[in-house]
Amino acid sequence: MCLHGQGGYSKATGPRGERTREQDRQRVPTAADPCAGLHLIGLSSRAAGGIATVVLADCGADVINVEPPGGDPARRLPSAPMWLRGKRSVIPDLAGPSGQEVLHRLVLCGGDVVVASYGPGAARARRADYETLAALNPALVYCSVTAGGHALPRGLPGRRGAGCRQAQTGVGVRK
Repeated sequence: MCLHGQGGYSKATGPRGERTREQDRQRVPTAADPCAGLHLIGLSSRAAGGIATVVLADCGADVINVEPPGGDPARRLPSAPMWLRGKRSVIPDLAGPSGQEVLHRLVLCGGDVVVASYGPGAARARRADYETLAALNPALVYCSVTAGGHALPRGLPGRRGAGCRQAQTGVGVRK
């Protein structure tokens, strides 16, 4: 499984303004696509990493989403089609060696950028951390998009749910 092949994103739209899967397959990158030839590997769930990678897909990058077994749980959210469009998906189990091998082959076969939303411990456990992946591809750009950064204290009493993270990171909305 390598990244090279047809990628990018169709400029034409389907009946409701969306880009169709068939149009994505037929897409031929043009000089107007500033990210044409860029190969991204998405290791993120929900909006933050999804929006970062969809913007690059809209600019011509080839994006492969690496989703957990059963698919990304965020697919059930009403806004998910907005950040999942224009991407291909693979569903390896990164908890085991065979799934990690799939990810490592993607990185070895030309992955230019990884966008990950794992915390440092979770990324290391999946062998999807910067150190492991950069050893396979030294030119790799690794973008880590986490809810609370890498230095936020963990395991404090009462730290449950997104509300606490939003307050700690300054994105909470005051009512």
